[in-house]
Amino acid sequence: MNNQIRTLLIDQARKKMPITYGDVMKKLGLDHNNIDHRNSLSNELYAISKFEHEHERPLLSSMAMYSKLADHGPGFYELAEEFGFGD
Repeated sequence: MNNQIRTLLIDQARKKMPITYGDVMKKLGLDHNNIDHRNSLSNELYAISKFEHEHERPLLSSMAMYSKLADHGPGFYELAEEFGFGD
């Protein structure tokens, strides 16, 4: 699990301010045009939320959103369903 991403998401949660996937990637020096980098971020967000869920805490990956801050990626919803949230 990437503690740099986790810390960034915790900071955003404390500020009650979501962050875009692109901004997370920039802060990590990743290129959002690179599929391997996007997949890496997705895997890290999954690992972080799995860790938080196992410790009965909110899913931190909810703080990362698409650039218009209107929605999460499909992986977030799949994760939420896997953990028993939703319908």
